[in-house]
Amino acid sequence: MSNKRKDVRNKAKIEFFANNVTSVTGSSQLLTFFDKDLEKDIHILLELGMSQEGSKLDSYLTNSRLLEHIDAKNLDFVIILHNHTDHTGLLGNLVTNHNFNGQIITTRENKAITPVMLSDSVYIIEQDIELLKRNSKAKDRIYKPFYKIQDVETLKDYMIDIPINKIVNLTKNIQIRFLENKHCYGSVSCEIFMKDLNSRVHKLFYSSDLGGVNNTHFVAKSQKAPKNSTISIYESTYGCRDRDLIGGKKARKKELEILEDTLKNTLLSGGSCLLPCFSYQRTPTMLMYIKDIIDRNESLSKFPIIVDGKLTNELLDVFEKICEGEDKENIDSILKWDNLIRIRSYKDTIKMSNDKEPKIVLSSSGMMQAGHVIEWAKQFLPNKKNCIIFCGYSVNGSLASRIKLKNETNQKTVQIEKSTVLMNCQVVNFNSFSSHIMRNDLINYVLQTNTSDYICFVHGSTDAKLELAEDVCKRLDDECVSTKVIIPKKNQVIYF
Repeated sequence: MSNKRKDVRNKAKIEFFANNVTSVTGSSQLLTFFDKDLEKDIHILLELGMSQEGSKLDSYLTNSRLLEHIDAKNLDFVIILHNHTDHTGLLGNLVTNHNFNGQIITTRENKAITPVMLSDSVYIIEQDIELLKRNSKAKDRIYKPFYKIQDVETLKDYMIDIPINKIVNLTKNIQIRFLENKHCYGSVSCEIFMKDLNSRVHKLFYSSDLGGVNNTHFVAKSQKAPKNSTISIYESTYGCRDRDLIGGKKARKKELEILEDTLKNTLLSGGSCLLPCFSYQRTPTMLMYIKDIIDRNESLSKFPIIVDGKLTNELLDVFEKICEGEDKENIDSILKWDNLIRIRSYKDTIKMSNDKEPKIVLSSSGMMQAGHVIEWAKQFLPNKKNCIIFCGYSVNGSLASRIKLKNETNQKTVQIEKSTVLMNCQVVNFNSFSSHIMRNDLINYVLQTNTSDYICFVHGSTDAKLELAEDVCKRLDDECVSTKVIIPKKNQVIYF
């Protein structure tokens, strides 16, 4: 063996080819390492998320290009760290005529949640395909769903769950350890250890999405950074410096006080409150906060709490089955709540939304781009007694973002599907309920790990990555640490 060939085989390789290099969705990276006992390269895919930005055509083309890059039949392992669509939404494609024969490594919780999330994605993908076929600008293309419901069923056979905080062998020379994080239920970060021809260990740490330190319900109790790593890859969602101003315990406490005042003022004045909520984590979390408020306020005890959405309720069913300890006590307290009304069908949504009695409604999706929440918005927006309470992120151009701007723009109407709807209701927007780690906490987390070679930032806007990298570099320089901080470019390859 030539020295050059041997040198390559003594290095691990990470490829950055997905949309998370340039933006905040579509997370995926490919790790390759030569296993000396198996005498072959082992290919490990870190997540396979869907891009969710731009027009439906833009998203379709971006996701199609990503899938063309994935050689599914040569993948040995796929690592799934949590179940948000931008990290797992293309997973079903692995078994769609691609001869995938690897293993999907994840947690017990994610193994239960993944099929539910992917089944919902099938429905959304099929809807988007039908819209694209009718789009005059896109009609000359051939559109195919990325995967179908039978692929989701097939995928279950490839999923293996492993414990958290325990080193597990993938091969004799490659090991993995999941680390708890506070992003959402079942979410983890991971360390991968690789022993080369000379028995030197190369260590990769991938944060995936990290959670806010104030996240309390249905998340891990701790979020500890690894002690050391050769290369570390971090999210940078809230890397911009202006995020320093909205995080922290004080902000959460203040917004919970505003939430309580808003619920009392609206409901006791004869109005209703709508909370557009993401199905997976935000809905049960907000239900816990609302239940706590109502339990403290006898005057609110008579008002119904409606949880509307097929996916939302299917996930609550999963939570009920798999939650343990304090999480089990919390989910049971919600689902046995006398005030709670659960709606799964659109027919029931129409019926209930026409009822004008005061109520609190949590409905998906959080960005109001699809789902039953659109019908609620049409009913709630014209009535000045009502209030829409936003507790999550929304991309520019989404219906949620347009309604959020009502107070700034003084816009009187909003276009919803083919209808022009008056915006008379109150609008309240919260920032502290994000499931993502805030900027200062992220910097402190990054610096807790002794990363020898490279710190890489993905999953963020250009400004977020640049500002985060600048401040981390400064902190490293102050401590005379020579670790390179990198913002990977599309299709960049790093050997370590």
